[in-house]
Formats: sequence, structure tokens, C-alpha cells
Amino acid sequence: MNSNQFIFSTLHASKVAESLNCGALLLTASQPLAVDWKRRLMADSGSEVCETPNVLSWQAWLNALAAGLGTMPVALNRVQEKWLWQQVIHADLPEQSAAAVRGLAGHACEVYALMQEYQIAVDELAFGGEEADALLGWIDALHRRLGEGGFSEHEPAGRILAADIGQHVLRCVENIEKPASILLAGFDDMTPMQQALLTALQAAGVRIAQVQDESRAAVPTLYACSDVQAEGEHIAARIQALLAVDVHARIGIVSSDAVKDLSVLQRTLNDALMPELSVDPANTMNAVSMSGATLSDSPMIRQLLHVLSLAGEFSLSFDEFSVLLFSPWLKGYKSERFERAELDAKFRQQNRHRLTFKGLLNSSYVQKLPALLDVLKALAAWNKNKRSANDWVKKVHELLKATGFVQTGTDQEIPRTNHEIRQMNAFRDVLIGLVAVDALNEKLSWMQFLSLLRTGCSEVRLTEAAKYANVMVLPLAQVSGLQFDHVLLMGFDEEAFPPPARPYPLLPSSVQKKYALPMSNGALVYEASEKLWQVLLASAENIDISYAKQRDDKELLASSFVAGFELQDGEILAADTLKLALEAFDDASDVPLVDGENVRGGTSIIRNQSACPFRAFATHRLGIAALGETSPGIEAKSKGSLIHLALEYIWRNLQTQQALAALDDAAALALIDAAITHAWDESYVVADSRTRTYEKKRMQAVLLEWFALELDRPAFKVVAIEQEYVMRLPECSDNPFKVKIKADRMDVDASGRKILIDYKTGAKQSTRTWLADEANNGRIEEPQLPQYALAAGLGADDAVAFARVRRGDMSFEGLCGDAIEIKGIVACDGKRGVPEDWQAVLDDWKIHINALAQEFVDGRCDVSPRDKGACKYCGFEAICRIEEVGFEHE
Repeated sequence: MNSNQFIFSTLHASKVAESLNCGALLLTASQPLAVDWKRRLMADSGSEVCETPNVLSWQAWLNALAAGLGTMPVALNRVQEKWLWQQVIHADLPEQSAAAVRGLAGHACEVYALMQEYQIAVDELAFGGEEADALLGWIDALHRRLGEGGFSEHEPAGRILAADIGQHVLRCVENIEKPASILLAGFDDMTPMQQALLTALQAAGVRIAQVQDESRAAVPTLYACSDVQAEGEHIAARIQALLAVDVHARIGIVSSDAVKDLSVLQRTLNDALMPELSVDPANTMNAVSMSGATLSDSPMIRQLLHVLSLAGEFSLSFDEFSVLLFSPWLKGYKSERFERAELDAKFRQQNRHRLTFKGLLNSSYVQKLPALLDVLKALAAWNKNKRSANDWVKKVHELLKATGFVQTGTDQEIPRTNHEIRQMNAFRDVLIGLVAVDALNEKLSWMQFLSLLRTGCSEVRLTEAAKYANVMVLPLAQVSGLQFDHVLLMGFDEEAFPPPARPYPLLPSSVQKKYALPMSNGALVYEASEKLWQVLLASAENIDISYAKQRDDKELLASSFVAGFELQDGEILAADTLKLALEAFDDASDVPLVDGENVRGGTSIIRNQSACPFRAFATHRLGIAALGETSPGIEAKSKGSLIHLALEYIWRNLQTQQALAALDDAAALALIDAAITHAWDESYVVADSRTRTYEKKRMQAVLLEWFALELDRPAFKVVAIEQEYVMRLPECSDNPFKVKIKADRMDVDASGRKILIDYKTGAKQSTRTWLADEANNGRIEEPQLPQYALAAGLGADDAVAFARVRRGDMSFEGLCGDAIEIKGIVACDGKRGVPEDWQAVLDDWKIHINALAQEFVDGRCDVSPRDKGACKYCGFEAICRIEEVGFEHE
């Protein structure tokens, strides 16, 4: 049914104030438009004090009419309605997850409201398919529950949904209080329900007129920007220029559906329009009026909800626990923050991937932190049994006091900012609003209550104060009827306008087609887009349109609605307007090593200096370290440490290959089991009994496989185990630093040649990474074994190798002078891509290691990674700003 079938008179916008003074009511299509009309009318009154104009949005008017009808059933509020839909759907689909039920409830609620607005009888759903049948059943079950009257004794029997209000008002139209005339603003298209009600009022003698603003002949200007960031900069530059001409100009920034995230625009506008405040961490003001983040996305409430999600749980992951340790709103944070940070680091080192509340409460580390201990006790003692919403509200309030989110007179370590107070007040409103569920006589489980609380927080947006309140950011759907001096349309590309069709879920396509539901098919979408386009053109005399030529890795053209306009470069304006005073300075000057400075790190000093001078400086002189990550089971580093300890035990007992060969199967297994027990006793690895049992079996298999490889090489004798060396680097420096080295093992073969061995349980490492060549920009990539070779004084007859102890992939990887008949240890003969002269390699290692050591002593600390691979596992990208600096060896 189309609104063009009904004819109402028209009234020029300039006559609205006069009509309102004569008792008319102005109805707007949306709440923002109602606010805008009130602003316009009060501004035009010419008086500082005036009566609030009689302006209401359509929905607010319906609610007022319903409230005036004493015989009308009470409508459920948003919380009650949402809960009831979920309960009905869960009863029908008990196997579905809570998240799936919430999603279906949202769709069902939306579709039912649409059916009421378009006067679609529920019978239309019959035989419409599986989804339609399900919706029909849910609607029937929901209305049965509404009609039972078994809710609260303080409520009248029978309740209705918010979507039913219009139908009830229509049936009681003769009993409602009627104004002499109604003015309509922003109703570019009306639903059948709106038409029916207005027609009934017209028949009852109410004069109805549609307000017409002055027609404007705006000629838009089209700007093309390279990407989303560039478009944001263009918008900021344009706003800056407009405000320079008239600081009070009313400006609308209208975003299409393509603009999913307004944070880029928000940051750009703040930087351009209030640079003095944008860098202030305490500032919460926006440059322009725009919708803020949801309450659940604000840091304080996000952490509050996280704490509530842990209440009553048996265990929690380390990541969940780590959030508690660093929450500034948690009880005792100020007094215990350093100790909590140390606890976080300690648990990371111990790979405490999963924690129980019982274990935490008994932990000697936690017991040293009384405030944290109180928080954990409160969470562990939480009772999750079903109770009324009112009881849950009281319990949550008590828990928030116990955890510090609600401050008491004796617990105000860190005073709340105004922004945080506003967040907590908004949260309290959501929390108290859930009491309404008790009107349905339902007891809720803790998970059900928490789900409603999360949903409520996700629907509330905190709007911050704006420096330029006359500049508004709003979506396309809200622009109808609004008037501005300037409008800037952004995101106006071919995919955004006209938008794609979005058929409604659960509703048969035949019904959507029969009632011409908006957005349900391409033809209706285009028709609606044409109307909206005319609305946009009438919204201001000056209109700028922009789009990003690239978004989400896709190349885009402008919308077909603006394809014929002259195209301009949107980035020229931004380049001319957003000019900042720049000052260049060198922030990476050398910081020479001070005499007597304590430097730790062993062979990793040279390795990190080779990878990137800044990494070596940050790690070994500033003492910065990336936080470790916990993982299920035993981490790879701990597994390697256990194997090292076991092999050390084995060769201290055997010492020769001959002794190994003399072992029978039983003796070999006995030795391995003893070595594994020794390794676990000497290590600090934390693991539960099941994990430890599994790891012992894995180690046994690994060591048995390694024995086979050791027996498959020429005879040898182990002459040193865990031999310590001390190097002073650079060797010819007046200010050398000490490098302590511990080699896993030194063997001697039958010819007296020394073979230095270092165990490795990780992935294979090519010997080419030990050499300085063009592949690694002249810097040794892996200088560990070269340093071992120099420290041990290996000569031209000796060898150096990694012993890769990895199940299914056992091998030696090394270099030597003459062939020593050990598979994987390659002779330097110039073949197979290896160097020609082993002694030359040893000499070259000495030169390069000393050169890297000299760089470290000289204090070279610039961000200059050897290659992109050097940054792969660095962990310092947040402080070195490599993305800004770029790679020297691109």
C-alpha cells in the first residue's frame, strides 16, 4: 500500500510556528527530527525563554496515546519483550546455543513489528516454509503467554508487545484525545499502519497537513579520495574550511551504510579541529556531535562485565586472569599494581595456561596481595543458582562493591573521572532496568541474567560533549527532514548507494513481495533510494559528496546517482588545509656503553645486534622484554630444557659411544627413565600429572630415537659437558663486555678431532645462516655456534654442529674442515654451496662477531632490521615504530 493513495494538505514550513500556536501538533518521522524542529522553532521565536513547542516523534506520540487509554493493556518494555521472545524460542529450540537464540529473537521481534506496521496478518505465514512456520508458532506461543495474565499481581491481566500499540490505538481511535490539527514532517513514505491511523483521525475531523520545506536547487560537488583514511582527511579539511568562514554554520556529515567504523573519521576530526585536546589522555570531548561507543565497548564497563563473567566459575584461563591483574578499577590496584605485574610475569614464565580459583586462593604469591585475594574470594563464592532479577541486581551491586568497581568511602584509591562516573551511572540504569523481568514471574539463572545485562550495555551509547555541537555526524536513515547550511555525504560509492537488497529473515518472500516491504528487492531499494536522493538534495543549499576509490581491498567507482557530476580530487583540499608544523630530529643517536655497565645476555647479544641494533639496545641495555604467551600443555622452550637435562645426565654416566653400544634394551630404557626423572627434578616446569605422564612417554621415545643416531656415527668420547667459556668482546677494545657461554657438549673422535655440539629441539637451521653474505645483507643471521667455535678455540681440524633432537627428524647440522663421516656435518670444500676453506670461515666469524660487538659497545641503537625476517618474532614493534621507519633493506 503506497502513501500516494492518500492525499493530505500541505503547509509551508514558515507557517508551522503559527499553526502550533493555534493548538496544532507537529509529528516527526524520527526523534532526531523532533529535536531539530524544537531547536528551529525556539531559535526563530526570538526570545531567550519560551514554551517548549508541541513537537513529538511518531513513536513518542503513540506511546502517549496508549498511556492515556486506561483500558489498554500495558505494553512490555524492551527488556521484558526481549526476554519473552528468547524464552519462547528457547522452549521451541532447546538445542540451540544462547547466542543463536538471541539472534533469532532479534529477527523475530523485528519481523513481527514490520508485520504490524504493514498490517500483515499472521495467517499469511501459514505454509510459507520452515522458517515462517517457526515464526508463526513463536508468535502464537508468545501471545498465549501474554494473554494468560499470570505475571505480576501489580500489573493488569494481559500484556501487549510494543509493536501492538499502533493496532490498539487504531481500534480505540474514537476514545483518544485528538488535537485540532496534525502537521507531519519527514514522512517521505508512510507505512499502512500510519496511513490507517491518520486517515481515521482525518475522518474524525482532525486536519492533517504535510510540512513542506523550501525547495532548494543544490548542485553537489563530487570528490574522489584514494582510500578511507584520505576521505576522512578530506572531510576534516572541508569542515575546517567551513568553520573558518562561519563558526556557527550548521553542518551535517551524512555517512552511508558503507561506513561501518567511524573511529577513523572521529580521530581525524579531533586532530584537525581541536589539536590542543586530542593529545590529552584525559580528554573525552569530541570535535563534533556524533554517536559514541556502546557502553559495553567502554574500557571500564568492558572490564566490569569481564569480572562478572568470572563469578562462580571453577577455573579461568591465564588471559582472563591477566585482565584482572591490570584492571585499574579493580580493588587495590594502586597499592598492588607492581606486585600484580610481577605475578603476571611469573605465571607467564611458568606457562600457567589454566588456573583454578581454589589454586589461586591457596597460592603463596596471591596471598601476598590481600586486595586481589579479596576479589578472588568474592568471585569464587558467587552462587549461580536461579533467583529473581531484583535479587540478582542486589547481588551484582554487592559484588561490584567487593571488587572495587563501586567505590565505598574507605576504598577510593583512584578517584573516578567524570567520564567514568557517567559510565557507571549508565551501567546502573541498565542494571536496575532488568528488574522489569520480574513482572513476568521468571527466575533467571546467572548466565541468563548476565546475557540480558550484556545485551543492555551493548544497546546504550554514551555521547560525549562536542566542541562544535553545530556539526553533526549521522547515518543516511536519519537525514530525512533535517535542514543544514552544508551537508557532506561520505562513503557514496557504487556499492553503498543504492544499497543491496536485504530481504527480511523468517518472512516468506511471497509475503514481502505482496506487501512491497522496503529493501526486500532491488526494485523497491532503487525506488527508496530515489526518494532519499531527493531528500538529500533538499537538506542543504551546499552539498559535498565524497567516496573512497579503494575500500576493503576493492576498487570502487562513485554511486550511479552522481556518475554525471564533475569529479574533483578530494586530497588536494586536505593537503592544503591540514598543514601541521613539522620539526625533524634524530631520535636514534648512538649511546656508547659505559665503563662498568652491567650487560647480560650471552650469545644473544651478538644475535640481536645482527638482527637489529635497536633490539640489542632495548633487550640488553634497557632490560625490555616482550611478555610471554601461555599455551596448553608444556611450552616448546620447557620441552627443550627437559631434553637438555636428560641428555646431560645420560652422557655424564656413559661418556663414550662404546658404553652406549654395550647397553641392552632394558638397560637403555632404565638409563633413559633415570635421565627423565632427573630432568623433571632439576627443572622448574609446572605441569599437571596427566601432562607430565604424557611428556615422559614422549621424551622416552625421543631419546631412544636419538640413541640410534649416536650409534650410527664413528666412535667418539665425550670430554666436556656443559663447559663454560667467557669471551671478552670486542677482543681489541678498551671497554669490552663479557659474554658467558655454556656449550652442551664436546666430543673427540678416534683421530683426536674436537666436535663441539649444541642440542637443538626446534626447526632445522641452515648452515648458511652462520655465514655473512648477500642473502643476509653481510650480517651473520645465527651467530650462536660461530661464537661457540671461537670461545672453544676450535681449529682447522675440528667441527661445530647442532644436534637436532626432534622426533622423526633427528640429525646433525654443522661444518668442519675435512670430512669426519658424520651425516649432516659438511666439510668446507667449496661444493654443495658451502665455503671452500674452513679456517677462512673461522677467521671470518672472528671478524664479523667482533664488528657486531663493536657496534654494541659504540651504542648503535637505530631501528635498522637486517631484513623483514628479523622483525618476525621481535615483539618490540610497538616501541620501535618500524611501520613508520620502514625497512632499510627494502
